Amino acid sequence: MSVDSYLESYAAVLLVDDDDANPATRSPNHCLITTVFARHGLAEPESCEDNMRQGGYQLADIRVLLIDAGPEENSLHLVAAAQQAQQLQMCLASVEECLRHPSLRQELEKIGEHPVHSYFKTRQAFLVGEISLLSLLDFSTDGQLLGAREFKVYGK
Repeated sequence: MSVDSYLESYAAVLLVDDDDANPATRSPNHCLITTVFARHGLAEPESCEDNMRQGGYQLADIRVLLIDAGPEENSLHLVAAAQQAQQLQMCLASVEECLRHPSLRQELEKIGEHPVHSYFKTRQAFLVGEISLLSLLDFSTDGQLLGAREFKVYGK
């Protein structure tokens, strides 16, 4: 994808961020992207928040590090930091799909805690395609969904 102007880049970034190919819905990070482009005069400022998703789940503060597990191409390990998370699960699908099909989810191993963040890792390497949707779901100890976050992962 290429654009000819800074103004076109705003629309292009929103298009790349789109997660459902439905022009009637906002991209997952619409508000964040609009805020950044508006600071540079490339979009109209809006008063909105990206925290509540269409599926009714809260956007979780989860940070991810992907590590090449080699030697197999597109084989990765994941390390995640989440604010005061108790149980983190990973799924290679949308959050909504992961919630509908618990068998797609795998629990991450908790490897440490800090006063603000809990740290988790995958128990084994996993494979991603050229473009994969990776969802992380934060559950309480009694199984209630506290929040979730989707990431797009681009393989070779």
